Amino acid sequence: MRKMILLLALASGAAAANAGGILTNSNQSAQYVRMLSRNASTEMDAVYYNPAGLTLLKDGFHLSFNNQFLFQKRTIENDYPYLNNNSYAGDVTTPIFPTFFAAYKKDNWAIFAGFGPTGGGGKATFNNGLPSFETEVANLPVLLSQKGIPTTMYTRDMAFDGTSVIYGGQLGASYKVNEWLSVSAGARLSYSKNTYDGYLRDIKINPISPANPSGGFISAPEFFKALATNAAGAAASLQPLIAGNAGGLTLQQAQAAGALTPAQVAQISGGLGSSYNPTMTIATIQATYTGISNAFNANAAKTADKYVDVKQTGTGVTPIIGVNLTPTSNINIGIRYEFATKLKIKNDTKIDGTGSYADGKETNSDLPAILAAGIDYKIIPDLKVSASLTHYFDKDANWDGKEKFITDNLYELAFGMEYNVTEKMLVSGGFLYVQTGAGQGYQSDISYSLSSHSVGFGTGYKVTNKLTLNMAMLYTQYVEGTRMINYTNVGSIKETYKKSNMGFSIGFDYHF
Repeated sequence: MRKMILLLALASGAAAANAGGILTNSNQSAQYVRMLSRNASTEMDAVYYNPAGLTLLKDGFHLSFNNQFLFQKRTIENDYPYLNNNSYAGDVTTPIFPTFFAAYKKDNWAIFAGFGPTGGGGKATFNNGLPSFETEVANLPVLLSQKGIPTTMYTRDMAFDGTSVIYGGQLGASYKVNEWLSVSAGARLSYSKNTYDGYLRDIKINPISPANPSGGFISAPEFFKALATNAAGAAASLQPLIAGNAGGLTLQQAQAAGALTPAQVAQISGGLGSSYNPTMTIATIQATYTGISNAFNANAAKTADKYVDVKQTGTGVTPIIGVNLTPTSNINIGIRYEFATKLKIKNDTKIDGTGSYADGKETNSDLPAILAAGIDYKIIPDLKVSASLTHYFDKDANWDGKEKFITDNLYELAFGMEYNVTEKMLVSGGFLYVQTGAGQGYQSDISYSLSSHSVGFGTGYKVTNKLTLNMAMLYTQYVEGTRMINYTNVGSIKETYKKSNMGFSIGFDYHF
C-alpha cells in the first residue's frame, strides 16, 4: 500500500539507541555512561565533551578506547478499530558502538582527534511492520462490505530492518592562555548512512462473492484482478447493443424491445450491486462497469507485493569551539559550541516498490547547533560533583519542513557524582533528564521524540599507573507520548509511543 513509503522516513533516528538529542548521541564514553554529566571533563573524553579542558592533561600521549552494548525497545499502540493487532514492537540492538579518542599534550598546547557514532547506531527490526501502513490493509474488509461484498478479515506479511548511523571524525587543538583560561577550536566531519530493507506482501482477504464462493482467504490482488476482469467482460458484453444504437435505452426498455432477456437484465443489474439505478442507460452502465474494472485493477496494484531496498548517504562538517575556566583549584567549568551542520542525504535505490524514492534524490537532514556547559566541583579531594546543561537548536535545522513541528528546542540536564574509594578505584553515578521540544505534528510511528529520565553508574579502576579501566551501566525510561490522528470515516484515534533503553559500556584509557 502507498503508506509503506513512510517506512523510509526513519532517517531521523529509528535505529538510534542513544541518550541525547533527536539526531545526536551524547553517550560517547564509558565515563559518560557511569556519570552522565561530562561537559566539564578534563579526562580523555573531553575530546568530545570539553576540548578546551584537554590542556589540563599531563604532558604526553593519551589514548581512549570505548565500546557500548545498547538495547532499545520501542512499542507503538494504535487504537484504529479495524487493525488485527493494535500493538507493534520494535527492537534496536547495538552490540558494537565504539568510540576512540587521542590527544598529545605539550606545555600549553594539546592536539586531539576522536571518532565515534555521534548519531544513531544499531539495527532496528519491526517484524510486524507499523500501523501507518497497515491501516490501509485493515480498511479492505470494511470497504468491500460497504460495496456489497461481505468481508470480515485480512492477513498480511510485513517486516522491516533499518540502520541509521552518523559517524563523526573530529580534529582540533587546545591552548592554555593562562592558569585559569583555555580555549579550543576544531571540526568534526560527519558521515551519515541509512539503510532500509522492508516489504509488505501476501495480502489476503475473505470475501464472499462469485469470484470466491467459499468465503475462504484469497490473495487480494488475485481477487481484485478477477473482479476487474468480470467487470470488463460485462462492459464488453454491452458493446453490441451500443453499436446497434441501443445505448440510450434502460435495461427494462431493452428487455421490452427484445434486445435482452429477463435473465440478462438481472445479471447485468445485479453485477453493479448498490451502484445500479433503474434510470441508468446501457451506455452509462457500460461506463460504470469500465470504471469499476479500472478501480479493481488499481486495488490489485495497490495490494501487490511491495519491496524496498534503499541506502542513503551524506556528509557534513561541524566547526566546534570551546572554553575551559578554572577559577579555583576545586572548580572547573567547560563550555562547548557546535555550529549547525548542513547535511544532505542522497538515495541509492536498488528496489522501490512504492515509486517514491527516486535514485539520486537528496533530502535535508541537518545536525542542529549545540551549546553545552558544565561544572565540576571537588567538595573534598576524593569527592567530586558535576552538573551539565546541553541545548540543541532543533528549531533552526533544515529537515525539509519537519522542523516546523518543533515547538521548543530540546535540552539535557545532568547531575553526577564521583568518589575515590581507594587510590586505584573510584565509583560514580548520575542522573540525566531530557526534555524534548517535538510537538504532536512531529510525532509518528515512524519517528518520534520523547522526554526521558536516565540513571547511570559504574566504576573506574587503575590497572597500572598508565592504564585505567572504566565499566558502566545505563538505563533510560522515556515518558510515554501520544498523538491524536484523524482517519477518514473513523474519526480521531489515539496512537501511543513507548520506549526504553539499556546500555553497558567498557573503556580503556592509556597514557604515556
